Amino acid sequence: MRHCSEVSASVERIVADRLAGQFPGRIEPRLLPALMLAAWHRALEPWTSADAARQDRAALVRHLREAFAAIPAVAALAAADS
Repeated sequence: MRHCSEVSASVERIVADRLAGQFPGRIEPRLLPALMLAAWHRALEPWTSADAARQDRAALVRHLREAFAAIPAVAALAAADS
């Protein structure tokens, strides 16, 4: 948990630096690591499934791209619900 927290804090700092004051005091930059971690977990599911013996590095990259590509649709779903 500590490592995850440290990595999340590092990503938050990077996002804050890159957005340079665009979201002062707002939660959006802090949610980004959680969203990224959720996408990572979803990509790992098929890669570590019962067929994992047939899953190589290229398959993991493909699963990661699919999961991260779904993030805009997830954000749109969240926005539509509010």
